[in-house]
Amino acid sequence: MYEPGAVFVSPDGSVADSPEGIVRANAGFLALGLPITVRPRHVHATQDTALLIVDWEIEGPGPDGQPVHLTGTATDVARRGVDGVWRYAIDRPAGLRPV
Repeated sequence: MYEPGAVFVSPDGSVADSPEGIVRANAGFLALGLPITVRPRHVHATQDTALLIVDWEIEGPGPDGQPVHLTGTATDVARRGVDGVWRYAIDRPAGLRPV
């Protein structure tokens, strides 16, 4: 899902820049055990690099049985590898937010 050297930018602005750090940064989402629905809003590509603006939603019962409803708009950069697979270079799930 991520290319070597990728970064994950958390909602608080902290950056994870190692595979282990990216796993830790995503742990909260993964621990919910819920599917994520994504709707691409904009995709701008040139050659093997793309800027993605993606609305996402996670909804359902959480591990404690309580309802979970999370939404956001991600700003991501992806690159196509030599194998033709697109992978994240920069993953920022809270990419668009008021300043």
